[in-house]
Amino acid sequence: DEFEKNAQRIAEVLGDAGYAFAKVKHHAKVDLVTHTADVSFEVEPGPVARYGRVRIVGLETIPEAPVRAVLGIEEGQRYSRRELVDAQEELQSLGIFASVEVAQDKSHPDTGEVPITVLVRPSSLRTLRMGGGARFDVLRLSNHFRIGWEHRNFIGGMRRLTVEARPGVTYFPTRIGRFETPTKLLPENRVHTELRHFFFIVWGTT
Repeated sequence: DEFEKNAQRIAEVLGDAGYAFAKVKHHAKVDLVTHTADVSFEVEPGPVARYGRVRIVGLETIPEAPVRAVLGIEEGQRYSRRELVDAQEELQSLGIFASVEVAQDKSHPDTGEVPITVLVRPSSLRTLRMGGGARFDVLRLSNHFRIGWEHRNFIGGMRRLTVEARPGVTYFPTRIGRFETPTKLLPENRVHTELRHFFFIVWGTT
């Protein structure tokens, strides 16, 4: 197994350096009497590759520009296997896709280009959360209800809007150390609203 993994690692290192079409052949001559094996790796790195056309498929209502900014892969750039792995992880970390797959087309090594197709499947952009809890300590006895709503593409542009409310009631003066029948019910409510806007910076030199 380790022998096979080493061949794969060699191919990955070459891919990280831009050799998308590298071929690694590995051979082993096993001596059953001495319990030894002579191994060899034959490497054909091939030409340094560049990205071909970069497509993003499956966005639906999600805007393409900010997704491409996070992807960071452009046609004509030098190929890097590690860069593609990182790009897939970055897209997944946005929290708006149920799945992300970065597919590479290496079927035409003579062109020196690797077309990239990013297949995404958006998750539900709206989420409703409900729950509740209670508190009983030396300060007070209380319970609360929590309800929250989140939209991860609010009015487009991948803006994330979160609204949460926590209505509750405190049973005064009941608490640990003062086990008395409540004489007052003190209502309360906490509201939290947050709007996050995705943006990216483009710079260059002239």
